Amino acid sequence: GVPYPQQKAAMLAWLEADMKQANTDRATRPWIIVHFHRPAYSTGATQVTPYQVFEPLMYKYGVDIIFSGHVHNQERTLPVFNKTVQAGPDAAHPYADAKAPVYIVSGNPGNAEETNYFDRGFDAWTAWRSYHFGYTHVTVEDQNT
Repeated sequence: GVPYPQQKAAMLAWLEADMKQANTDRATRPWIIVHFHRPAYSTGATQVTPYQVFEPLMYKYGVDIIFSGHVHNQERTLPVFNKTVQAGPDAAHPYADAKAPVYIVSGNPGNAEETNYFDRGFDAWTAWRSYHFGYTHVTVEDQNT
């Protein structure tokens, strides 16, 4: 975490202002994508700060996807907030019109320390996971895909 309260407050004020601005015109910015170093959701090692401090802001401002690393494996969640799946209205397409962000851990590329095994089984919000070496490639084609 941030060791000095005034720096933490300044960082959170900046982040909230940036999220608010990003969310003002979703026709221009249909995707809001964020990156944390440590994951808020991972069956390998969830971190308290991203979960308690940042998750409420990500939800409040409609962030779509949050990438993180640190844990040396890969995992993707269903749309989730407060450890509860918030999928879209069509169960066959849980990511469409979802009510919460999707969290993606991609912490295994280039790791010389080997990959991390998972601490526990699947959580309700777990969509996919792997401890094999790999990387993440993202293609955003338009506002719908």
